[in-house]
Amino acid sequence: MEEATVGYIGLGNAGYPMAACLAKKGYRLLVRDADPARGIRFVADYPKCRVATSDPNSFQDCNIIFTMLPNGAIVKDVLLGEQGIAPHLKPGMR
Repeated sequence: MEEATVGYIGLGNAGYPMAACLAKKGYRLLVRDADPARGIRFVADYPKCRVATSDPNSFQDCNIIFTMLPNGAIVKDVLLGEQGIAPHLKPGMR
């Protein structure tokens, strides 16, 4: 079976440790945060993971995407806003 590509958006106080749990279990994450330094720090701690670019297409190969963001308006913007990722995801991810 093909290994899932896991996207993780939001590496703040709750998101970072939750993403770390997945990385420790062997998942290779594609991560993004509004603060680019958090993604860089995460990849330094978990070298099998990588930081997503700001391009909305960067999550197009993900099978699963987690968000850990402060509120619904931000989630909506990340997914459906002008630079939202939803239109660029695989069929079935929408």
